[in-house]
Amino acid sequence: MDVGGRQALYREAMTLLRLIGSCTDLLPLLQLPADDPRDATPPAAAAAAGNPGSSSSSNSTLLSALQRLDQQARLFQKSAQQLMQDEGDEECTAAVCLALDLSGLVADVADADAMFNATLAAEKGLFIEADLAGSHYFISKAGGKGKAAGGEVMRKRLRRITEELGALSTSLPLNADSSILLAVDAQRMDVLRALLLPHPDTPYGGGAFLFDILLPDEYPDKPPMVQFLTTGGGKVRFNPNLYNCGKVCLSLLGTWQGPSWEPGVSTLLQVLVSLQSMVFVPDPFYNEPGYESYAKSARGQQQAADYNKDLRTQTAKFAILEALRSPDPIFKQALQVHFLLKSKALTDMLQRWLTDPGREQGQLGEHVKQIRAELAKLPSPAALAAAPATAAEAAQQQQHRQEQQQQQQERPSRRRKQDLPGRHPAAAAAAAAACEAQDGSDVIDLT
Repeated sequence: MDVGGRQALYREAMTLLRLIGSCTDLLPLLQLPADDPRDATPPAAAAAAGNPGSSSSSNSTLLSALQRLDQQARLFQKSAQQLMQDEGDEECTAAVCLALDLSGLVADVADADAMFNATLAAEKGLFIEADLAGSHYFISKAGGKGKAAGGEVMRKRLRRITEELGALSTSLPLNADSSILLAVDAQRMDVLRALLLPHPDTPYGGGAFLFDILLPDEYPDKPPMVQFLTTGGGKVRFNPNLYNCGKVCLSLLGTWQGPSWEPGVSTLLQVLVSLQSMVFVPDPFYNEPGYESYAKSARGQQQAADYNKDLRTQTAKFAILEALRSPDPIFKQALQVHFLLKSKALTDMLQRWLTDPGREQGQLGEHVKQIRAELAKLPSPAALAAAPATAAEAAQQQQHRQEQQQQQQERPSRRRKQDLPGRHPAAAAAAAAACEAQDGSDVIDLT
């Protein structure tokens, strides 16, 4: 490594790499080819060599090149440390420090890349197909698969639902502060489940809130049917608009005052965004009709603050801790990525909740302690990136494992039926009998 007179240059390059590793928008750069264009084989020369599809020396990425440089740095450290002991060379000392910094940088960048890959995997779950029939609130009202078939009205309904779902796959809000994820039943496009992740500046910050949705036969002339699921088993009313029985009060649904559903014009996306922006708000106390007039009074502000403190405790228990311990199977990986990405921000937010001036926090402290313990159990970013993002992918991987196991089990049986070369037939028969007596004990369980 030529670092003697280029330490400043190396430091600047490392600063740039740290910037790339810390910025989500720049992380894709780590996957770009890192080959020097001067080393690329000209297309004509590649074609003449009988390999027209190859015009570069390799498919190495910036990250893999950085990892190879780290290997060189580690080797250099060993030799340079010996020189430092023998001669006390100041240049070697500085180079070793630089090499150590490089190793730390590579580890940080690799972790950031793994987290980015896990995020990409989770984004597959932003809009997914899943089996909702067994657990959906409205499944009894959805009827059979063929109930909504036939007739011009139903064909129009189907076209509208297809168009909306196609648009939702690219228009659902997904950002660092708040997101909406949606699952649609694999057999019924009108049976859906939504996961809302509210903004951290609300008493719902860090929580996961589930809604079951059914698009009725009269859709889009009539609004969707929506049921709130995150109620602590029917114990908690999280908002004036969200009852502990699961009822959702929203003007678009015709269950609350305000602008109503416009037949053929209003959309499911409007409903989801309204829930996110008008229900999961910083001061939900004022959502109660008539209470907004208290917003400027000291008493009203105190009541709103007390209301938020109660909500924070319920959010910590039922929307964060419960989602960590028993996440909804449909959104399990997305929730794991959510909590992994937001782990530090979440713990900082919970600490602010605990130290917020005012009355005693009660059970919140115990919930926060348990949440921190659950966050420590989350899989690594690399493990999440390698995990299947959808139930279909998980089933495919399970089938592949079963096929491998079956093949492994068949090999000993085929081997037992063959005489080993150079052995007497009687000896071979005895060996086969001994193999049969093992009753498959040499089979490797790949599951």
